[in-house]
Amino acid sequence: MNYQQETLGITLGNGIKVGMRPGDATTSQIISRLNRIMRFRPLHDANIQVILTSERNTDSVTPDAFCRYHLCNNSYWTFISHEDDGMIVCELSDKLIKSENPLDLMHISYLIAMLAQYHGGLLLHGALAQKEGWGVILAGEGGIGKTTASNRLQSPWISLSDDATLVAGDTRGKYWAHPWPTWSRFFNGEIGGTWNVNCSVQLKGIFFLNQGNENRVMHLSRIKAIGRINECSKQILKPLTSHLETEGRRTFYSQLFNNICLLSHEVPSYILRSSLSSHFWLEIEKTILGVENDKILL
Repeated sequence: MNYQQETLGITLGNGIKVGMRPGDATTSQIISRLNRIMRFRPLHDANIQVILTSERNTDSVTPDAFCRYHLCNNSYWTFISHEDDGMIVCELSDKLIKSENPLDLMHISYLIAMLAQYHGGLLLHGALAQKEGWGVILAGEGGIGKTTASNRLQSPWISLSDDATLVAGDTRGKYWAHPWPTWSRFFNGEIGGTWNVNCSVQLKGIFFLNQGNENRVMHLSRIKAIGRINECSKQILKPLTSHLETEGRRTFYSQLFNNICLLSHEVPSYILRSSLSSHFWLEIEKTILGVENDKILL
């Protein structure tokens, strides 16, 4: 049976390309369905290329074999080979293969995020908003108002995602933010949506939402920022880490914490206290403008 064998994926803002290629007709359909949600691009020179397969293989490799990426098997996928050039073969579970529920595609998106993490990537529980080429993350736990805040933004602000954002740092110390799907939109057969994960904007700040009667922005120390970002990331990654083996989870969190520390050094974090009816984005603009002016004076 013929099927599309093109490699599709995401080019991170730091230039790293993570792609997926089907190994058979079944996984070709799965990648096609995920592509309609995440709007991948064709990649001809991916740094990391995952070949997804539905064919059953009696051999699987142990996490120790993946000295470069520390990849770990879980209940949704099994890694069956790995080459030094970044080529990885991944066997999907029967649950993913047989499922027609788009929500199950979430686990493959986590596979992409996990691979991106080993190149400085970081998936955060936060909405991504952009203005004129730069962006900020509106972070916080579920129910804090990320979606409401995203929906209230006024031009020239644009909401790129309202729940999750993938961040990646480059060699110059800049961080780039990509919108990520809101998988809860697929609960109970809801309509879902599409997100252009290849779109990236330079990240200028992370604002942790805190509802209140006054508009106020408070800068967080680096130590407090690390703690907040750590919780923010663990919240969104729970569906992934809960299925990792114990040793794999330990390695994953170690890499995650390292990326968080690097991010906190380059991108400032704040508490944004405001009511949901206020023009909170004006406070964000004043804060970012103040930081940029300080840089010019230095």
